[in-house]
Amino acid sequence: MFYWVLTHARIGKHRGGMFVEARGIKEGKPVERSWHLIAEGDDGPYIPSMTIEAILRKQLDSKQPASGARPATNALELTDYEALFENRRIFTGQRSSEYKNNPVHEQILEARFSDLPPQMQAIHRIGPGHSWHGRSQIIRSKNILGRIIAAMMRFPPQADDVAVTVKMEPHKGGERWTRTFGNKTFSSFQTPGTGRNEGLLVERFGLVSVAMSLEIKGSAMYLVPQRWNILGLPLPKLLIPGGDSFEYEKDGTFHFDVTIKAPMFGLIVSYKGWLTPTLGRA
Repeated sequence: MFYWVLTHARIGKHRGGMFVEARGIKEGKPVERSWHLIAEGDDGPYIPSMTIEAILRKQLDSKQPASGARPATNALELTDYEALFENRRIFTGQRSSEYKNNPVHEQILEARFSDLPPQMQAIHRIGPGHSWHGRSQIIRSKNILGRIIAAMMRFPPQADDVAVTVKMEPHKGGERWTRTFGNKTFSSFQTPGTGRNEGLLVERFGLVSVAMSLEIKGSAMYLVPQRWNILGLPLPKLLIPGGDSFEYEKDGTFHFDVTIKAPMFGLIVSYKGWLTPTLGRA
């Protein structure tokens, strides 16, 4: 009976997580730091059993545990687990109030921001006159409802190869991203999440805001929608737009690949391409 319930009555996303938070004083100033773990799918329940594997691997590496009764505090370190996390959809990260004045993506990723390839770091280091340009392919929805949603969000029309310019600038504690595909322009406003959305990137397109987690996988960074709202009113998570959206560096050039789908309407828009800094600006 329990097996049937487990396999047939699944509701919502199978996501688990935890965080450890500490507050203190550093050089006379208050500091907040936290360590976070997110486990996607059904990988979270495997974490306790990883202890056995980690201990056995240390023994195979001739690192025997000390004899006698003692605290087990240092029997395993986080690094012993990280190697095992890589084989599953388990991600960890740290956050610190020391990053609060940095660009939005660096505030969210903090120390992990330095793990990004150079061009990905460069495009997210927002400053006055920050502008990039390149080429893009755009695919729009073929059904009428998808087209209506794309029009409401002011997404660009379909094109096989079109010039694209992206201008980023600081704006009201966040960043204004203005994208121009050919002669069609649309913009969004990005801020670090607060409250329930702490640690997430919140991007507002007109009346709609989407809170996304930034997940680094290899040399790519994925933007994964977690919740959304319209004019601040929460919308059903079951209907949240999804699709693979990520950015990466290839041959020293920044690339983007964004797909936005709605559960009931299918594809809304997909656009991908590359960008390089606009000379004399970025």
